[in-house]
Amino acid sequence: MENEINDTKITQEDFDMAKYILTILLSNRIVVMSWGTHNAKTIKNGIRFQVNGFKHEGFVEIIYNHGRDLFDVKLTSLENDVKKELNSIYFDDLLNVLDDAVERVDNYDQAVSEFLKNSITE
Repeated sequence: MENEINDTKITQEDFDMAKYILTILLSNRIVVMSWGTHNAKTIKNGIRFQVNGFKHEGFVEIIYNHGRDLFDVKLTSLENDVKKELNSIYFDDLLNVLDDAVERVDNYDQAVSEFLKNSITE
């Protein structure tokens, strides 16, 4: 695995932070799986992964802000255009904030049913 991203060395501390963020997210695996999460990579002070949610398709970057002891999130397109930034998120709010930004829509159960019905008929 390449240990440099954008000419920035990835340290053991960065890997540890990525593992910590994954621990938070995987406290509810079903929610994270519903986003179509894949291609996770360690980045400086955090993690980046791709999603295919109802509300956002592209990349999610979660960065730990050491000075504030909070997380900052950036949602980008597949072309890396910033679509949304969410700042100063507490660890215990991280999963819900991400789910609201990536997946959760009004009438969520109906949207899932329609998605599954269309997937089976295709």
